Amino acid sequence: MRIFCDFHHGALARSMFYLFCDRLGHDFSFMDVPSTIEAGACQDGTWGCPNDDYWTNHGISEDLLQGKFSWASYADFKEGNFDVMILSRPESRKIYHQAGHPKPGIIYIGVSGNEGTHYDWNWVKNFLATDIRSFDECPDTVHKINTPQELGRHFDEGFVPIKAEDLGNISTFTNNLKGFDTLFQPRNIDYPVNIYQLWLELKALMPHTDFTAYGHGNHLIGGESIIESALAPYYHGSSLIWNFKTCDGYGHSVLQSLPSGRIPLVPIGFFDDRMAGRYLREDEGTCIECSYNPADMADAVREYTSDLDTANERALRCYESYKRLMNWEAEAERVREWLEGAHE
Repeated sequence: MRIFCDFHHGALARSMFYLFCDRLGHDFSFMDVPSTIEAGACQDGTWGCPNDDYWTNHGISEDLLQGKFSWASYADFKEGNFDVMILSRPESRKIYHQAGHPKPGIIYIGVSGNEGTHYDWNWVKNFLATDIRSFDECPDTVHKINTPQELGRHFDEGFVPIKAEDLGNISTFTNNLKGFDTLFQPRNIDYPVNIYQLWLELKALMPHTDFTAYGHGNHLIGGESIIESALAPYYHGSSLIWNFKTCDGYGHSVLQSLPSGRIPLVPIGFFDDRMAGRYLREDEGTCIECSYNPADMADAVREYTSDLDTANERALRCYESYKRLMNWEAEAERVREWLEGAHE
């Protein structure tokens, strides 16, 4: 099949490429940059606009691009020269409609990367949901599947032990942490919280521990903004990952800690009904659940970082559980079977 995909953000686009092109072997295209501009897709923020460094910035090696991947022109997109066309965010329907879609003979697939994603099911008759809520809310008349997004392969370098000098390094990879400096009401508790203030309060309770925020916008609060392909060493240079949010889509920043062999500290119950909760499990050693109380967080950090050997035993268990719980080849086979029954 020849498959086209729009461009929401790098991690989601990478997972679509891994799945449909690398694992399932289909011809696969994103729209090239000049055509994306021509379509107006990036000018109003509907799509991202990948630059020349897109692949290397997202940890995709050049050898994977040979043979099956190509950039599509706007003319190809408008004429519908594809067997399958993917919408990875609902906002894309505007760009599709202004190009004359839907067209007969094309399979349209909607993809969810955020909670509560819906499409016009009259013409988007197939749904690949990467979160549970969107899958559950999608009508049963739609041909749908619930499957995870494959994480960047560069995060898995085999088990990398925690170094003694890194035992006191606690990191968060939540983008724009300062943007959470307001009261939010999480679904799993009955009172609002301010995530940014929780981070500051935890730091104040542990002045001899190094807390660093990595990700877009975090250079403004004394952290660093690191491109995707360079993130793995920052996970490995941490002993514990702090991930407290009030909403989530698929959960890339927290799940990427697992192939890095670093346990995330997460809110109690937050992931129980979310996709990431299938893999963040205390019984498997892939997370530490904690309340929204900074004192409780500090106790958990102290307990985990008190002994290097114990921390590494737990980190190794986290990595080994990840290898068992996230079977990307098996998920690709599920999608292969699902795709065979896709509706036009």
